[in-house]
Amino acid sequence: MTVRSEQLFLRPSPRLFGLVVLIALLAAVSIEICLDGALAVVLIFGILTFTIHIIRRYVFLNHLKSIKKLVWRQGAFQVVLLNDLVLDVEPSPCSVLGSSYTLLCFRSCATGRNLLVPIFSDGADTEDLRRLRVYLKCGAGIDTSVDHR
Repeated sequence: MTVRSEQLFLRPSPRLFGLVVLIALLAAVSIEICLDGALAVVLIFGILTFTIHIIRRYVFLNHLKSIKKLVWRQGAFQVVLLNDLVLDVEPSPCSVLGSSYTLLCFRSCATGRNLLVPIFSDGADTEDLRRLRVYLKCGAGIDTSVDHR
């Protein structure tokens, strides 16, 4: 008997890009309204730099630490980074599993660090994402008593 390995390939998400840009603009406008002078310029520059980093890593998926693929088989999860490094991870109960937006939280088995994977419905194959959500809700034993739709 062969055990089928499930996988989810991630792709750039225009909806996630719009959300990140909207949050950055709201933060920059709020700083501009509340603060004057050099401090506002420094904070807005910091927001711009951080936004570019977030867009490269989570939206365009072209940062070396970007996750390009999730693989799961019999309760074991792995993430494949852009540089083809494979990490063994375990799902965290703080994952948000919704139909249009999913935020997956994993803990690396090797380092103990948390890995976040934000996925809108346009950032992955719909059927593969549905199978992953069902597996996490039923097969991996994650408590989903709160519906995050």
